[in-house]
Amino acid sequence: VLVATAPAHAAGRCTRSGHLVTAHVSSGHSARMLPHPDGTIHYVDLSDSTTSSCGGATVWNTDRVDVYSAGPARLKYDEAYRRFAPGSTAEAGRDEIEFVLHGLTSVWLLAGDDAETLTLGADVIHADHLDTDLVVDGGSGTDSATLDDTDPRTSIENVSTP
Repeated sequence: VLVATAPAHAAGRCTRSGHLVTAHVSSGHSARMLPHPDGTIHYVDLSDSTTSSCGGATVWNTDRVDVYSAGPARLKYDEAYRRFAPGSTAEAGRDEIEFVLHGLTSVWLLAGDDAETLTLGADVIHADHLDTDLVVDGGSGTDSATLDDTDPRTSIENVSTP
């Protein structure tokens, strides 16, 4: 079924200032953040179909994404099309865009078909007082997901695969 309606835009839910993107997931909602194949970063509220291009954010002009929620909410961190990389600043080792999560109750890490390593609580995805369930969907590639439990602000209750 093809639906011909255009989704509403949620410009205030995902904005960019310099190299920082800030996204807000409404309480009770699920949102998806993904880099499109062309490198643009998009926010999609899966609960009400609003979308945002995050103030023109791309994988080349962004170093960090802060995601906030004031109540129970889910973020789908989606790298099915491409990685959140290289970021605007060259780094030692592997270049990437860091994510800092605040107040979410569920995080889904969605990987592409290539072999990937997703790390929660270390250099790629930081959790600020995150008490959450974590679901890892690695696509068809050989993937690994790790939790750096040396960060005392991170508390993962359940880790599962779909």
